This record gives sequence, structure tokens and C-alpha cells, in this order.
Amino acid sequence: MTTAAGATPEDIARFHGFYDEVHVKEVLAANPGFGVPLRYELDHEPDPVTPRWLALYPIEEERQVDGYLERQRDPGLNARTYTAGPEVWSSASFVWRVLWRRVTASAPLAGPVTGLLVAGVDPPSDATDTELAEFTDFYDTGHIPDILQHGGYRSYARYERVADLPSAFGDYPRFCSLYTTDVPRDEADPESALAKAGRAGLLSRGPEVWQRRTTRWRLWFTPLSSAG
Repeated sequence: MTTAAGATPEDIARFHGFYDEVHVKEVLAANPGFGVPLRYELDHEPDPVTPRWLALYPIEEERQVDGYLERQRDPGLNARTYTAGPEVWSSASFVWRVLWRRVTASAPLAGPVTGLLVAGVDPPSDATDTELAEFTDFYDTGHIPDILQHGGYRSYARYERVADLPSAFGDYPRFCSLYTTDVPRDEADPESALAKAGRAGLLSRGPEVWQRRTTRWRLWFTPLSSAG
């Protein structure tokens, strides 16, 4: 989501209070299998296709994903009323709404997360099945280890898009990776570290099909207190 331009610090406090105390609870009640979201703030000013506030809702089981998609497609099943909320909430925009399936992941961090990198990638549209297999193999065995090593990240999860949902933005990359770190922000700058590694030629080039990828997102977020 992105709050309207000109929102005051008091407005933002009301936004977060409503999100955590009302909206999250209504989402969980309406969607069996959804877990409490992790919430983040973008590290820089958002553009029209990038949210300022990001919420990641885990879903426990595949059948619950199917049930959620069925409700989204059927207005009758999806007929529910969410609380309107304060003006800062009603004037905010839902920028992203997309469902991803986790493909591979490392163990999560044991301690608190201090930073999140969200990277969205599309393989070439004309990639063959063989090339796509080569693409995803390098993604997991070459590219992700590079990001962990040179960006100072401690854990990762890679996802593949399942479905787009109504939002302001409607064209999501096929693959999305989340990288997290527990290094204090005043001790590390992952964005600069990755840029420096790229300039030094330390990042693997990968196969030809990887070279033809489109990197759609490379965004850094800072965690907020999780909703209760």
C-alpha cells in the first residue's frame, strides 16, 4: 500500500494502528490459513508502481491458496465488508496484490530482521523448457549464493507467481526472491555492497538464457513491528 501524499506523522500512526489492530484481524478472519503478516517500509520514496508499505501474509496449505483464489474469482463468495477506517486508510492505495508459491528457501533468521531485499525477475519470453530449467538452476545455485555472499544477507526464499489480484499494478514478474539480513543498518549497506561487487565483476554472469533476463524489481525495505 501507499499512503496519500501529504500524510502527516500523526496520519501515518493512525494508518499503522488501524492496519495492525483492525485490518489484519479482519483479513485473518476472512481467509482461513492466512498467518500474521510481516510488514515493511520502503527505504526510499515510492514511485506509482512501488508500495511504501509492504505486507507479506504466509498461507499454510495449498488447499487454502485454492480457496482464497476461488473466493477472489466469485463475487458472491468474496462478498464481505471490511471496516472503512480513518481517512488516511481510505485514501491509501493498494499498489501490489499478488500470490506467490515458494519454490526454495533457506532456514529463516533466528533473530530479528533488519533489512529485506525484494528482487523480481522474468526469464526471456521465448525461453524453451530446457532453457528455463537452466535459468532456474543457475538462479538457485549461482545467483542466490552471490547475493548472500556479496550483499551480506543471511537467508532467502524464492517464489514463483501463482496469480495476480486486483490492484493499481497489474504486471508482476514470474519469479520473486526475498533476501533478509540481521546485520544492524548502521553496520552494513547491502545495496552499496552489491553495486560494488557488480562493478568489480564478482557476480556470476550465468548462462546465456540468464543474461537475457529482465530484472523488474530490486527494492530495499526496512521491517516494521509485526501485527498482532
